[in-house]
Amino acid sequence: MKVKVFSWFMIFLLMLPNFSVFVQANEHSEGDDETVLVNFGESGVEYVLDDFGGAESGIVEDPTDTSNEVVEVVKSEGAASWAGTTFGQAPENTIQAIPFTESNTKMSVKVFSPKEGIEVRLKAEEKGDPTRSVETGAVTTTSNEWETLEFDFSNQSPGTEYLIYDYTFNMISIFFDFGNEGAGDTYYFDDLKFLGQAGSPSTGDGDQGNNDNTLFLIGGEESRELSVEPGTSAEADILPQSRETLTYEIDNVSGEYNGSGNTLANLYLNGLDIALDFVAKASYDFNGDGNWDRTEETPWLATDGNTESESYEEFTQEFTQNVTGDSYSEFTNGKIRVEVSLAIGGSDGELKVNAPDEASSIELPYSLSFDGSEPSDPSDPGDGDEPTDPTDSEHDWQLTWSDEFEGTELDTSKWKIDIGNGFYDGDEWIDGWGNNEKQSYQEDNVRVEDGRLILEAREETVSDEQGEYDYTSGKVLTDELFSQAYGRFEASMKLPEGQGYWPAFWMMPQDDIYGGWAASGEIDIMENRGSETDKVGAAIHYGDVWPFNTYSAAEYDFPEGQSTTEFNEYSIEWEPGEIRWYVNDELYSTKTEWGTANGEYPAPFDQEFYLILNLAVGGWYGGDPDGTTEFPGQVEVDYVRVYEDANADHPEPGQPTDPGDGDGEDPGDGDQEPLDPSKDWQEVGDNLIIDGTFEETTEFGDEQNSIVWNVFNLGDYEGWAGLADFSIENEELKATIQQVGWEWWHIQFMQDVTVPTGNYKVEFDMRSERDRNVSVELAGSESGIMEFNVGSSMETYEGYINVESAGDFRLMFGLGRGEDDPELAVPYDLFIDNVRLVEVVEGDGNGEDPGDGDGEDPGDGNGEDPGDGNGEDPVSLEELYHLIGDLEENGEIKKSASKQLMNSLNVAEKHYEGGRQKQAINHLERFLSTVDKNQMRNSSEEVKELLKNSGEQLIEEWS
Repeated sequence: MKVKVFSWFMIFLLMLPNFSVFVQANEHSEGDDETVLVNFGESGVEYVLDDFGGAESGIVEDPTDTSNEVVEVVKSEGAASWAGTTFGQAPENTIQAIPFTESNTKMSVKVFSPKEGIEVRLKAEEKGDPTRSVETGAVTTTSNEWETLEFDFSNQSPGTEYLIYDYTFNMISIFFDFGNEGAGDTYYFDDLKFLGQAGSPSTGDGDQGNNDNTLFLIGGEESRELSVEPGTSAEADILPQSRETLTYEIDNVSGEYNGSGNTLANLYLNGLDIALDFVAKASYDFNGDGNWDRTEETPWLATDGNTESESYEEFTQEFTQNVTGDSYSEFTNGKIRVEVSLAIGGSDGELKVNAPDEASSIELPYSLSFDGSEPSDPSDPGDGDEPTDPTDSEHDWQLTWSDEFEGTELDTSKWKIDIGNGFYDGDEWIDGWGNNEKQSYQEDNVRVEDGRLILEAREETVSDEQGEYDYTSGKVLTDELFSQAYGRFEASMKLPEGQGYWPAFWMMPQDDIYGGWAASGEIDIMENRGSETDKVGAAIHYGDVWPFNTYSAAEYDFPEGQSTTEFNEYSIEWEPGEIRWYVNDELYSTKTEWGTANGEYPAPFDQEFYLILNLAVGGWYGGDPDGTTEFPGQVEVDYVRVYEDANADHPEPGQPTDPGDGDGEDPGDGDQEPLDPSKDWQEVGDNLIIDGTFEETTEFGDEQNSIVWNVFNLGDYEGWAGLADFSIENEELKATIQQVGWEWWHIQFMQDVTVPTGNYKVEFDMRSERDRNVSVELAGSESGIMEFNVGSSMETYEGYINVESAGDFRLMFGLGRGEDDPELAVPYDLFIDNVRLVEVVEGDGNGEDPGDGDGEDPGDGNGEDPGDGNGEDPVSLEELYHLIGDLEENGEIKKSASKQLMNSLNVAEKHYEGGRQKQAINHLERFLSTVDKNQMRNSSEEVKELLKNSGEQLIEEWS
């Protein structure tokens, strides 16, 4: 329960009185495919604006048409050079999910600018998860009149994320390049549109044919199925206002994925009232084992307001939203299910079924065959009311530990009760459990009664030496009492309803053998927002110690009529290299990709973890309680059970490859003092920093995608933490500080670098518009933190450090505010240039430079050292560049995949030329991992194998 994934829309809010929804979301301009997502002049729709960077915005009259409303954005005094607003529907400030596909990547906005030549950027992101974003720009061509700017999200702005089609992009921000002058300049914008359809258009001739990959929706109230043959007489299947799901299935499906993209829905829908939106969901059981291996949804389908019965509209949409589970796989006697339901609205709708032409159907990216086509029982596979020992053909699950909560007291031989509102990290107290939680855990809030464990949250005031708290609750854990690596872990739980409740069933490592959180991992079996009783979340956290960690997550949506407020069984099955999540034995997510900075895969999930059950109040995940929250709230637990697979021969848990002291990657963990700068230090090596003069750098990586120079802003994740904009200006690094934060490492500018054992000089030029302190560290080397007082004139600064053990480290400039530093007015600019990291030795004071060219010193030009300029690069590197370009041009790999592959090669080449062989090979390995990622899912296996073989050949030649 650390850094969490947030839900993209709280659907229940849409049903509150006075909550407005989109009307006419599919208006089309003459001759174009355009979806209007936002129109500020639309009646009955309430919009909200959230300004950033010092912009001031509001909804006002159109300066050219007083009958229309638009958004005005004004540059205020002190505004950042880039500033703008996030806009969307109240209350969540979200929009309809943008249905990007590989062939539909464009949007448009009407803009009224006081100047021509102003860059305007659009940023789309998934609400609650800023790592899922994409950003691009366009430039105004006129002034003081309206023009429509087009934005192509397949061409991302430098240093920003690539477009990933599986993400749910339901937040949008616009920002303008205000520059440093022109306070009071006013801009206007309106009419956000998505340009294109979400899927391939129908031929429109009414003849859909009987292809072996097309399944038709057949039936009605009596029975429903998917069929390879269309019907004979069209009728309306009623989509009820109650949101009951209409389910269509087919069994005994076999066939191979043809690699041509996503399943396509072609649905004929009609709303019997205005403002109705529908959604379709597809589920796949690839091997007929009764588990859904993959689920996916369409974007919402908004009808046009024509309420006459059977006045159908055709919707052609790909299933690209809320994808969970596996990639498309071969069917062997499998099953396919399609569910259609109302998403928004206060009336029934109609779905056309049984039609001989213009028929509702799905088109699958498969060549399929069918052995029989009788409809199956529409109940979920694997359902069962009574918990039984899990059995399947592959595993022999044997119970190793359980608590059925019999008796009247908690069994303290199995559980500890946690107390308080936080924990110590060394000498530092971390309140709110690192999540801004508001409760204090108390022993009195934990009890056993009627065969169940009760964790109760109350609205009551308690205090301790750390502070006063308005809520109490309960938390139990098996830390130091029971832990296990691998197996099945399950609990039957009933959760509370209410804004601000955050119940969870999760696991933490017993020994943190790979380092502090989250380098040693975290497994969230189940967590829930009390405001959303129709879904639960799952996640794993891994990577490196905070703030260099990352996570992978998924959500499970309950079928109609089921809820978190009833007893449900939540479980995982964990094996080396794979973790599977279930609700009531229905598989909904499988994770196989993770890693840690201090161990080999499958670390960190190859060690023993202990169990935790808790009910938090407030926090980042779902927000704080409000006036609607009813107290007390309870989590009830019927049982917790743990099994091991008697058939399995799992390896022993791994060991860290470079454990150090367990926390060697944290900012400021160095236990050495920097070297005495007054000694006679003589340079003996080359500069280990790539492009320290910023002559070649045009973009920056981040904690998810490391390139040459990388940036990190904690303010991207926590509201008032440090935040800066980074750019290159006159071949200098420019950091515009927007928020100072409260720790020096909140804002980081850094480069990964391999450093041998020895003494080193860190040298750079720097100036700041505000006099301030700057901390610099070779993070991970335990060589200490250097502090420099920086003023308004560009000066050269240098410090000296000792690296006791060679390794891969990170030269990091900490641009946040130190704990004792003054809080400076923002925004202001800071500049860096000529960054160097050079090996030094202590001279004898006579100025003689070791490494005098006699061939005995490192890097003296004898041609024996890597990167000494002998020019012997393998010829296959250039061939690999050409190969990727040809594959992109021929449409065999996506543009986004090509960019990532080229980037990895480019960085690897620079490391290799600079003599940093290990880092070069690390980036070649990233090249190989990109081949297996989502951007390459539509490429053929032959193409993937070709790229892998080429990359592996290069690694062999460079090793």
